[in-house]
Amino acid sequence: MKVTNTVFAISIVALLFASNISFGFSHREPLGEAFSVSEYESFHDVLHPLEHEALPNKDFTRIRSQAPELIRLGRAIVKLGVPKGTAQQHLNEFRSELERFAGALESFSTKAKSGSDNDLARSYSAVHDSFEMLAALLPRKRDNWAAFRGNYAAGVAEGQNLPAEWDGQKGVNIKWKTAIPGLAHSSPIVWEDLVFVTTAISSRGGDTFRHGLYGDGTASEDRSVHKWKLYALNKDTGKIVWEKTAYEGPPREKRHIKASYANSTPATDGRYVVVFFGSQGLYAFDMKGRLAWKKDLGVLNAGAYDAPDYEWGTASSPIIYKDLVILQCDTQKDSFLLAADIKTGKTVWKTDRDELPSWGTPTIFKGKSTELITNGSNFIRGYDPDTGKELWRLGGSSKITAPTPVFRDDLIVVASGRRPEAPIFVIRAGASGNITLDKGQTSNQFVVWSKQARGSYMPTPLIYGNYLYVLSNQGVLDCYDLHSGKEIYRQRMSHQGGGFSGSPIAADGKIYLPSEDGDVFVVKAGPEFENLGKNSIGELLMATPAIAGGHMYIRSQHHIFAIGR
Repeated sequence: MKVTNTVFAISIVALLFASNISFGFSHREPLGEAFSVSEYESFHDVLHPLEHEALPNKDFTRIRSQAPELIRLGRAIVKLGVPKGTAQQHLNEFRSELERFAGALESFSTKAKSGSDNDLARSYSAVHDSFEMLAALLPRKRDNWAAFRGNYAAGVAEGQNLPAEWDGQKGVNIKWKTAIPGLAHSSPIVWEDLVFVTTAISSRGGDTFRHGLYGDGTASEDRSVHKWKLYALNKDTGKIVWEKTAYEGPPREKRHIKASYANSTPATDGRYVVVFFGSQGLYAFDMKGRLAWKKDLGVLNAGAYDAPDYEWGTASSPIIYKDLVILQCDTQKDSFLLAADIKTGKTVWKTDRDELPSWGTPTIFKGKSTELITNGSNFIRGYDPDTGKELWRLGGSSKITAPTPVFRDDLIVVASGRRPEAPIFVIRAGASGNITLDKGQTSNQFVVWSKQARGSYMPTPLIYGNYLYVLSNQGVLDCYDLHSGKEIYRQRMSHQGGGFSGSPIAADGKIYLPSEDGDVFVVKAGPEFENLGKNSIGELLMATPAIAGGHMYIRSQHHIFAIGR
């Protein structure tokens, strides 16, 4: 067995970045402060009753009667163009989506006058879906961080005015600090006034993990009865609003000694909070903590690809797309993608995958096409998220994959850090078929550029402006030109020795690098490296922070911290 080589995986299952993409406005109820642009609020006020009352009852007469008003309001949105305050990284995507919305609106206008009921329903749905995508890109009165690394797993939040310095032990710029029992590497998420976190609490107490840079692939001995829980905290005070137990019993699988039994980050769309606890199941709660449904996916054995006895546990997080909860489950056998109805938990589609165990979270790419992107060892793949049909595949990845795919405009970035491959691939959206590079190639029609031995093992890459930032477990930060792949700089961060598992995030021209030792390094964004400092939280730190509403929320080993001015 190649145990030594495999477990040098530097402790896979810390896998906090099991990403989580969520479109903030998927079929939302009107919330008063939902839209920061009045034209969108007016359009939504007409659209909402048609979506939830007329269409389910096939009341096409009502849809036709409301069509002129909906079209008038929609044309006002098109005329407005890109609203002031739209995030820089979303400008091209917003323009593309606005063009799609305008086309859908004109088709709906035609079908409302002379089309069949089926044509009308299809054209209305196209308008509705495009409007949702535009709404998700709007500047918000209240910004949310609804999944791992926020919207699209991009890890970027502008207009936050975060403090330059903080100290978790001295209380400097710490707005509140709340103890969370148990052990979890899942990241916090934020929706409106609530912060959500998960945990797994051992009945024997003393929940621990082993942090740092090492190659031991041993599983934890703690197989005692656990409680898997979801907490909702007040965003402004840190007070626990409610807590719910999803599952109680002995773990159905083992976990790596560096991991927890709650690695996956929740996702929310403002109606439901979805949590994944691996072999303990998939759960959906409403915003008041009432269980909506649960789904048993069986025992999921994820571990060393060439030493199956080494169980490491799961870490991929759920994502939300339209009314679907999508989950990637790559295991020792019977790997699959699953889409469940967010309201009922019923399986909508399931696609089998010929894949080795993996720990990355899928991403929804939304541009001129809509694609579900998965990281994987045998192939990086693109799927149709509505059906689960495979669209394209790219070979040449690592035997162990954990980072989440990210994108900007029509470029999709997928990386992994297991040697010898450890690749970075930058892929142009809209591919089809097998786009694997030939031997000796670094690019082709759909692979814009690629590099070997430069991919990140645990941290998900960050796209900020025109630059791609890749952080290794060992603390080497690489900066590349996103479009050409040109290396801009390579810099080693002077950490305490524990390395990095959490992923970089960015706000207002600064990049934040969370280290396992509890220090968050602050680096100036752009082509010239400048270390602006580091701030200690005073505890071990495995999770990726969240940013929303002028605060950074950091989940350490024992607490949630809110950092702000």
